[in-house]
Amino acid sequence: GFIKIANDTISILDYIQEKQDEKSQAIIEGIKETQQAQNDALDTELKNLQDNRAKKLITESTYQSQIEGIEKRRETLNREAENKIKAQQLKAAKIAKTLAIFKISLALATAIAEENYVGAVIAAAELAATIAKPLPAFRKGTKGKAESGVGLVGEEGAEFRYLEKDTQIV
Repeated sequence: GFIKIANDTISILDYIQEKQDEKSQAIIEGIKETQQAQNDALDTELKNLQDNRAKKLITESTYQSQIEGIEKRRETLNREAENKIKAQQLKAAKIAKTLAIFKISLALATAIAEENYVGAVIAAAELAATIAKPLPAFRKGTKGKAESGVGLVGEEGAEFRYLEKDTQIV
């Protein structure tokens, strides 16, 4: 009856978590591959620029100006890739936490149904710990945060706050 359905559901949730982890890793790998390809393109652009300077096809001031532009683009693309990776990791953490809460809730219900009160207490404690565990937040500030939104901050303990785009918490 209920216990078999709960155990089957837990197995399905484990499978869902496994597939979600694979998907998240694939997305992160895709971001990293794109970042590497963009950096490689900038390296090629830099080499061509150096060749043009060596052949005296461009002035030193033009060379320096273009070098600065390339480095700024490199910083921007690397920061954007880092932000995309962090966003994907946060999304994966939210999904994992939700699935864990659901699985532990089923384990708690199963323990109660089986009159396994020690197991129920353990599951309840695990559930409380999982719910209380915070998601990744702004431990290192918000410099480079691309979007507005709600963020967990806390000078005097945890609090939620709406953060405008480019708001910085250090």
